Amino acid sequence: MKPATTVRQELESYLIWSGLTRQQFSEMTGINQGTISAILSGYRQISIHNLDLITEGMGLEEGALYEIYLEECLRGMPLHWRRLGPFIRRCAELNKLGCLKRLVQAVADRLSYMPVLFEMAEQFFREGKRKAAALLYQCVAECEKYQHSERLALSRYRLFTIHLGEDQEENLRAAVLFEDYVDRLDEGVQLDALKDLADVYASLHRWDRVESLAEKLEQKATIQYRHRVNRKRKEAMDKGASRTELFYLLYAYLLRANVCDARQEYARALEYVTLYSGGALHGIDVKDEEEQRVVEQFQEWGRANAYVYRLMSGDIQVLADYTEWVASHVQ
Repeated sequence: MKPATTVRQELESYLIWSGLTRQQFSEMTGINQGTISAILSGYRQISIHNLDLITEGMGLEEGALYEIYLEECLRGMPLHWRRLGPFIRRCAELNKLGCLKRLVQAVADRLSYMPVLFEMAEQFFREGKRKAAALLYQCVAECEKYQHSERLALSRYRLFTIHLGEDQEENLRAAVLFEDYVDRLDEGVQLDALKDLADVYASLHRWDRVESLAEKLEQKATIQYRHRVNRKRKEAMDKGASRTELFYLLYAYLLRANVCDARQEYARALEYVTLYSGGALHGIDVKDEEEQRVVEQFQEWGRANAYVYRLMSGDIQVLADYTEWVASHVQ
């Protein structure tokens, strides 16, 4: 829908209809009377802050004038970031995704805006505004598709995680679209990305892909864990991984055990259980409480999975121990 009016015309009509003077409307909204006069005269552009105050003063729903305001912007007002940034944020806050989509499309050819669009997308992502973030990430990804930058790779990773849902075909499509970008990510983020990809392929029973990704995760986690010996924990976290490198190393063995389980190779699965239950920790100094919690969690998983794999191998002697373990964990 393309409104034929402007915000100025809407305000003029409202003042006439309500019988309010500019002074009275100024007192209602907190907008300086001179600013209101300049807006009505067409001498002053409307900030998004004043637009929200005008909307409230007119008794309208939040964001009700955004479509009109957007059309004015697209018809000729310079899209400077000083005005564009607050408008994008308010569209995200009010879930005005139609306006937001048109806004980012309008600046898609301005490469100089991509860094700030990306940073705003990251803010939205952290705040849980995933749909709004996706629109910005998509703009960055399309505009920088020939740049081979980490920003491009991270945008693709965020889009991958945002698009995951109940539809397995969509999940597969998202995984395939993202997979080529993994190696462009920062080393720490690669660990999360490899785990997430492996989890998606596991849910799809694509065990060859899971095995390949688990091998890669094991290699990278091992290298990064060794390098971590020479740097502080905070520095390691600043590299982008959401967990300690030790988690990813043990998780890689868990993934490989799951692959063996799917292939009914229970003896091999037990070998990997031994690794993530503690066998892989020989010569590794567990340094803090977080790592200790990780070790204990994998040991617990290993104990349960070992019972299952032994039973599946035909070792019924463990049935009593497994039954006791299950009973002790039923809440």
